[in-house]
Amino acid sequence: MAASKRQIASNRRNAQKSTGPVTPEGKLVASRNAIKHGLHACDAILKSAHLTEDREQYEVLVDSLVEELKPVGILQEHLVLKIINAMWRYRRVINAETSRINRQLEDAADDIERGNFFGFQGDADEIDDETVAQHNANLVGSKSVPGESFRKSLMFYEMRLDRQLTRAIRLLQRLQEKMDSGSKPGMTETEKMDSGAGHPSTPLGVKSDEGDPSTALRVTSMNRPYGLRGWPGPQES
Repeated sequence: MAASKRQIASNRRNAQKSTGPVTPEGKLVASRNAIKHGLHACDAILKSAHLTEDREQYEVLVDSLVEELKPVGILQEHLVLKIINAMWRYRRVINAETSRINRQLEDAADDIERGNFFGFQGDADEIDDETVAQHNANLVGSKSVPGESFRKSLMFYEMRLDRQLTRAIRLLQRLQEKMDSGSKPGMTETEKMDSGAGHPSTPLGVKSDEGDPSTALRVTSMNRPYGLRGWPGPQES
């Protein structure tokens, strides 16, 4: 049965009443939930028999960055999600480097325990305690950084993440600056948010300076990716 004109009009009135969150705080909560329950949020977390990442840590990162960046609208939420996932992957870079160094140090410890002196020139009688100590120190020191091949791969991946992070931050900044520039005198914060012409606060601690690339971005989170509230740093494997 086709809906009557009265039913259609009633549905339209109800739809107009249900506009979602109105206050800046409510919109931030909605953005946080949208990102948490997005498709990419689940895809970003590793889960296998040998390595399972902590979803709660991911959600702490989401909460911290949504609160700091204050995205408004689907496009800004998408950019914040890209920032979150880039930083989450950057965490893996640190963990991968730490794990490789730990493995190398374990190999060095095995060599020390076996008393291997590869490349030592001289008689066995010349190997005194001081020589042994120096050899062991040199061996451990040489294993405190990843090998060249692994290090290059890690640096390449890290550079890609840095570019993704910087690009997403710049796009988000431009969108939010555009919204701020469209606000009218006398508008309340709620009216700015409802009209899409304003933003509750300046995000990122970013200072625009087109003439000086070194100061184009002032992003606290990039300089301390593990300094977010409640988000732990790299863990040894």
